[in-house]
Amino acid sequence: EGIREAKDGVRRLAESSAKAFGASMDIHFNENAYDAMRTNSPLAEVFARVLREEGMPLVAAPRKSMGSLDMGNVSRRLPAIHPMIAICDPSSGGGAHTPAFAAAAASPRAEKALLVAIRALAETGLSYLSDKALRQRVKEDFEAKSRGIC
Repeated sequence: EGIREAKDGVRRLAESSAKAFGASMDIHFNENAYDAMRTNSPLAEVFARVLREEGMPLVAAPRKSMGSLDMGNVSRRLPAIHPMIAICDPSSGGGAHTPAFAAAAASPRAEKALLVAIRALAETGLSYLSDKALRQRVKEDFEAKSRGIC
C-alpha cells in the first residue's frame, strides 16, 4: 500500500518535471520490491542474550531497520527478527556472497555458529510462548513501529 502510493508520487513528479522542461520520461519500477525490515526489539534482545551466554559476538546490534529484504515484508505483518551470526573474522573480507564466506561456511566455526543460532531461535520462541510480559512487550514494540513511533 505505501509502496504503491510512493510510486504514484514519484511518477507524478517525474511526469510534471518532464512536462515543465519539454522532456520525455520513462519509469520502470521493480515489481518485486521489498519492504524495509522492522526488527522487533524485545525478540532481538532475547536472541542477543543467548548469543552472549554462548560467547558469540553479535554481527550488529538490534536496530530499527536493516534495509530492504524479503523478510522486511514479513516484519510488516508480524513481529520478526533477522539475526546474523559471524562465521568469518571481519579482517578476512568474508562478507556475505564472497569466496571467503563460502569457505567459512564449511568451517568448525560455522558449525558452532549454526548450533548456537538454533538454540537462540528456539529459546527466543520458547520465551515468547512462556512469558506473558515478553509477549506484551513484543506486541507494543510491533504496534509502535507499525505506527511509525519508533
